[in-house]
Amino acid sequence: MKKLLILTNFILIFIGVSQAQIRNISLNSGWTFQCDSIEKPLSASVPGNCYLDLMDNGIIPDVYFGDNADKYQWPGETEFVYAMKFDFDEIISEKTNIDLVFYGLDTYASIYLNDSLVQETNNMFIQWEIPVQKLLKNQNELKIVFHPAVETALPIKEAYPYDLPADSDHGEQKTSIFTRKAGYHYGWDFAPRFTGCGIWKPVELRIWEDARIENVYYRTLSINDNTAKMKATCELNLDAKGKYEIKISGFNQKQPILDTVYYIGNEWGDNLLCYEFELENPNLWWPNGMGEAYLYPAKIELLKDGVLIDTDERNIGIRTIELVQTKDSIGESFYFRVNGEKIFAQGANWVPPDMFLSPRDSGKYENLIALAHDAHFNMLRVWGGGVYADDYFYELCDKNGILVWQDFMFSCAFYPFDNSIANNLSHEAPDNVVRIRNHPSLALWCGNNEIDEAWHNWGYQEKYNWSEEDSVNIWSQYKGLFHDFLPEVLLYNDPATDYITTSPKYGWGRPKSMTHGDSHYWGVWWGNQSFEIYKEKTGRFMSEFGFQALPDETTLMKISGKVDSIWDPQWKAHQKHPTGFETINRYMEREFNIPENPYDYAYLSQILQARGLSVAFISHREKDWCDGSLFWQFNEPWPGINWSAVDYFGKPKALYYEAKRCFAPQYVYAEEKNDTVYINLLNSDILKKGELQVSLFSTYGEELYSEKVFLSFIKKDGVLAKYPAQKFTENGEKQNLILYFRFSQQGILLSENFHTFLSLGELNLKEPEFTFESCASQTFILRTKRPALYVHPVTDKIQTDDYFILMPGYSKKVSSEMFLTLKSLFDVLD
Repeated sequence: MKKLLILTNFILIFIGVSQAQIRNISLNSGWTFQCDSIEKPLSASVPGNCYLDLMDNGIIPDVYFGDNADKYQWPGETEFVYAMKFDFDEIISEKTNIDLVFYGLDTYASIYLNDSLVQETNNMFIQWEIPVQKLLKNQNELKIVFHPAVETALPIKEAYPYDLPADSDHGEQKTSIFTRKAGYHYGWDFAPRFTGCGIWKPVELRIWEDARIENVYYRTLSINDNTAKMKATCELNLDAKGKYEIKISGFNQKQPILDTVYYIGNEWGDNLLCYEFELENPNLWWPNGMGEAYLYPAKIELLKDGVLIDTDERNIGIRTIELVQTKDSIGESFYFRVNGEKIFAQGANWVPPDMFLSPRDSGKYENLIALAHDAHFNMLRVWGGGVYADDYFYELCDKNGILVWQDFMFSCAFYPFDNSIANNLSHEAPDNVVRIRNHPSLALWCGNNEIDEAWHNWGYQEKYNWSEEDSVNIWSQYKGLFHDFLPEVLLYNDPATDYITTSPKYGWGRPKSMTHGDSHYWGVWWGNQSFEIYKEKTGRFMSEFGFQALPDETTLMKISGKVDSIWDPQWKAHQKHPTGFETINRYMEREFNIPENPYDYAYLSQILQARGLSVAFISHREKDWCDGSLFWQFNEPWPGINWSAVDYFGKPKALYYEAKRCFAPQYVYAEEKNDTVYINLLNSDILKKGELQVSLFSTYGEELYSEKVFLSFIKKDGVLAKYPAQKFTENGEKQNLILYFRFSQQGILLSENFHTFLSLGELNLKEPEFTFESCASQTFILRTKRPALYVHPVTDKIQTDDYFILMPGYSKKVSSEMFLTLKSLFDVLD
């Protein structure tokens, strides 16, 4: 049954179509930029950033190389002028509307068209639309004066009645919380400080007459008995009364879903159209690993007097998503249900892919989301210290079945919420909610990252000596923003998507963090606790946890050239955590001797990171009460030494491949308890049968024990086999033994792993002695004479599998890049 709700005085008839009149003219080319230190205007790229333009013109070197980031801070302290000229010879009438549209300006700017000031901007996250039809000439000059972010915000900060914390702001003047600009631009413990400016999104002229479509919103109301109940909503921005038709089509339907004309009466009304309809036997949108992420084309057309004047086209997924938070015997649940089915959310936290965001990043989005999909991710959390992601990011998540947990852009600081800020946010929040809400990948809105936790656990009241009145006022503003304002924005603009005020619900030092809501567990790293603590500290939904590692040797060479020590200033400049190397060393020396060679150190840090977080992945998957595992962090905005699984150049670390194995439908691993070795399976499918091969190798290459176990009807996680540890250790010294096991089905390898009876650093590994055999163009069969652990080709080429294990008698198909240099754990152990 179809239902129609129209909130204006409309009469219905049927009519045909004609040609569109709305036009968009790009203004992205022909720009120049200049500042006081540049004698004449130079070519600029739009969209872009002042740092990119300075580097492109040879004014400054690559600020990602060596310690240049610290040396070239002056662009963030400088006023820049961007300008372009364009001709406009369109024949327009009095009823023609022409809007100058800036999709993103970073951040404080004065916009001039033909020497007339048309807009002052103060928010990086807002789309600015400026009526300019009365100012346009045949020849026009558009000029933007960008004002330094810190200098502009400083008077606001100084006028504020008390200090507010902004610990992640690495500047002397902590102004970041007073400016609606990406928090990570001010520095973070994984990113440098670059407070520059620029036209970071496209610019265009929009020409339209009479009316245009706005505020389109598709919702899946319910899915029952092979029928999806849908709702389409749109608003008409009307500039003239007349006879209008709205047509809704798509969803693979042969006939339009709605084909109707409206006669506007004397009363303008609300100009809002809400239309409910049903689709029989729909193809549903499913997260990665649960089915196809099916997308339907959907189109809304607006006609006046039979002439098409505007069109909205997008892809829509039919699905329902809900966050379930209910009291239970443990505490309070936190899990997602998609199309009525409970899911285990697995993935990572997403940060912006560059310090200077521009169209140059489109390839990064494609590569990163492809890597996430291949690693069995079904969720990414867009962290609140960056930016609301680019449209292309969400489109790729839609296509690849990656759910998006979306933070609003507030993180790890206290933000003022007075009248001036509230007015600013009243544009920012709806702008971004409306832009993102139609993506089927959108699963959750979250108010902020760790601010509630900061209030209760980080000791700011005492540190800043707030009075009782100050504390009451600060907490009142916090609640006004995250408990009142943002929920109201969502109630009006996206009632279909769930919202939580903050993440985590409770900090990692409080008992409820393990029993209620989502948890950020930082006992590992910040608390210097052993990786084994992850087995105990598994909460209801683990939305942050992590450990640092250095990038690949090829990446390190790109950013610093050759160095002789990890303490080289070139490397230290890329480590933004105050105790980063010290913390890595502290964990490394618990299991290994710290290598003197810095590139061996980099490799070993990746093994440390991967093995450590695998303890968390396994615990999160095997615990019945845990329903999510999102590690910190998936990617990085510059080539740094940090928590990322994939480096700036797109090269995955060992952590990425370990997550890929741990998040696979089947993952086999061993644990030794009470002198017994258990070989366990994490399994998300029902398997009718399988085969477990168990072999014991000496580090010299002999196979000391071998057994094949045939299994039937494997329906959930559990123990595949168990053995007395002595069955293996009686075959030789523990430092010479490696237990290898692989789980297969009908000859197809699903998972393999190994277990040692001492720490890796105590193993008596021998040189593997690899051999290659050609099997196809650019493809070879790799074999080894002795056990090889964490085999890694030193190349900047991305491998399908990397940091893998290879045992005597087995082989692996590899690409020709493997011929360059093969590194394994043997090469870095003393």
